[in-house]
Amino acid sequence: MNIEIKHAILCWDAASQKAAVVRHPDHVNASGPFMFSTGACWVQKWPNMSDEERLLTLLIDAWQAVIRDGMPADEMHRALCVIPEFAESIAADVPGSSNTNIFAGLF
Repeated sequence: MNIEIKHAILCWDAASQKAAVVRHPDHVNASGPFMFSTGACWVQKWPNMSDEERLLTLLIDAWQAVIRDGMPADEMHRALCVIPEFAESIAADVPGSSNTNIFAGLF
């Protein structure tokens, strides 16, 4: 299941150590079991951001979840991999990557 970054809600729960990306709007309350969320649901400027700005915002929030909330980095990475813009931006030799050019970078 792929979720475009413009519709991505990154959710995590420090107690269960689980993370997921769910689609915004979240009509089925898939984000319900998680304590924290960011992305399309909370960022006021999200609709007007470029995909690069959205990706940077999610990466900063994911890293804060790792450091502040003790979330496992591999769990946050696994969750983010359903976002094509994320999977395309990481190196080809990283699990979950859809990048076919090992030398290509996002920026």
